[in-house]
Amino acid sequence: MRHLLKISLAILLAVSFALSDYYDSKMKQWNQPNGVKFTARLWGDEFAHQMETAEGYVIVQGDDGYFYFAILDAEGEYTASTFKVAIDKALSQSRNLKRSYARLAKIQEEIERVNKTRKDRRKSILGNNLNGNNFQLEGLSKIQTAGIDTCRLAVVLIDFTPKARDSLYDQPNGFHKHFFDSSFFSVGYWIADSNNNKHPNGEAIFGSFRDYYCDQSYGKLDIVGSGASKRSIINPLKSGSTTLPQWVLINHSKAYFGTSKTILMDTAIANAEAQIAGS
Repeated sequence: MRHLLKISLAILLAVSFALSDYYDSKMKQWNQPNGVKFTARLWGDEFAHQMETAEGYVIVQGDDGYFYFAILDAEGEYTASTFKVAIDKALSQSRNLKRSYARLAKIQEEIERVNKTRKDRRKSILGNNLNGNNFQLEGLSKIQTAGIDTCRLAVVLIDFTPKARDSLYDQPNGFHKHFFDSSFFSVGYWIADSNNNKHPNGEAIFGSFRDYYCDQSYGKLDIVGSGASKRSIINPLKSGSTTLPQWVLINHSKAYFGTSKTILMDTAIANAEAQIAGS
């Protein structure tokens, strides 16, 4: 179990860095290769991103690592001028610079193409069984035989204080085990816009952890659980309960571990092995 957990966590971290999503650095300090500092904001996603100074000057990073004031290329996309940010005089035409309408149209076309590809890919590997509550793991065999990478992930619930997790937020009787099972490994279950299967706190949730990585990988990565039926967390039901999970207790406070994720992970795995029978 210890070896499986470490491999699963390592794979998960690698995947999270490889996939693109919306990013916003807010206004922060950046460094030119020669040490000169400037302040700018970088935001965007896998389709388009933009970087601007507080004064509205659009900037891009050149192949040499320096940040330059931007101009438009022949396709209407941002490209580097010869004026370096915070080193040369600000380029007036870079202020409030916008991509051309033709370029924006191309970006929109790419967004629509990718979204359609993701939708079609997902449908092809999961079949036509994606019907909210009624969907079961009927698509798993198709996923495994279609050349899809399947990653088994061991998820363990840990608690630093006994019983602290049995009464949280608006769940006075504790979060049920199936809440965690479905939020991590269900397929097409959390569909809040259909007014069903909302988060236990009433929040709108659009897809599980598994759904998210399937979508982000164009349907090429399926993350399943290491628990029963590959759809559940490691923790079994709490003794005497038909709904609550058995939390793995850590004999230290959270502050004890500080920023050492490695020590926390090793401790959690050791305690899980000792406390969860049959793992």
